[in-house]
Amino acid sequence: MIRLINYAIYSGIIVSSMLVALKFLNYYLTNSMAVYAGCLDSISDFCISICNLILLRITSLKKYVFLKGFDKLISFFALMQVLFIGFMSLNLLIQSVHRIYNPLMIQNVNYGVFIILLSLLIVLILVLFQSYVLKKTKSMIIAADILHYKTDFVTNSSILVGILISHFFEIYWIDGVLSFLCALYLFYMISPLFKLSMFSLLEFGADKDLVDFFYKEMNLDVYLIKKQDIMITICGANKKKLIIFLHSKNFDQINIIKEKLVQYFSSYETGKNQEIVFEIIYC
Repeated sequence: MIRLINYAIYSGIIVSSMLVALKFLNYYLTNSMAVYAGCLDSISDFCISICNLILLRITSLKKYVFLKGFDKLISFFALMQVLFIGFMSLNLLIQSVHRIYNPLMIQNVNYGVFIILLSLLIVLILVLFQSYVLKKTKSMIIAADILHYKTDFVTNSSILVGILISHFFEIYWIDGVLSFLCALYLFYMISPLFKLSMFSLLEFGADKDLVDFFYKEMNLDVYLIKKQDIMITICGANKKKLIIFLHSKNFDQINIIKEKLVQYFSSYETGKNQEIVFEIIYC
């Protein structure tokens, strides 16, 4: 299973690097902003494939090496990827607006169409292979990769149509419009990933109602613990990690509270979906 996943990821890296080279060549030949937009899309796919490979390697070592911070490492990779693609998309957006107001005729249309058709064929073969791997392994990493390359196929098809319309009907401004739409699509594609990575990297303080509820349910007043000695933070991409800081000098008292917390969350409806992390702060 792991070998198949590795083959699929490596094939994605090879194909995405080939697509980047082909599309840069196509942009050089045609001077089409829409082709340049497709090139940026392939660069994002290449980055995603590299990140998937790194994360797959790290995952295999997780239970042996990493005690803490694994989720944040994944989120950091995702955030760096989002910032990189976002910067390129912003650059594309600016150039697209300039091309709409200053349209240019697309050069070497025959070469451009041939390279796009070759790219579509390569992507189709990759998607078929990765779909086979997904059927065998049910890997979420491969499922995400397939989604990106299916999107790449649709993007390339729309660019091909745009080039043909521009060439045969002499509607030169459509090249700028297509690249503008591709830039907006790239922003749309990275926005959920940006939100998830930020939620995972940052920790949010729980509201007063949750602190009051926790204080009452645990009967912490019996242990002479005050409300101001409790701090609850919520973190994780899906807000499923609850971190509770208890300020206390009595170690035996803390162990009793720990046991009560484990019993409470094991019987609580949504407790099974939450990872409870205890941080003891002596003061």
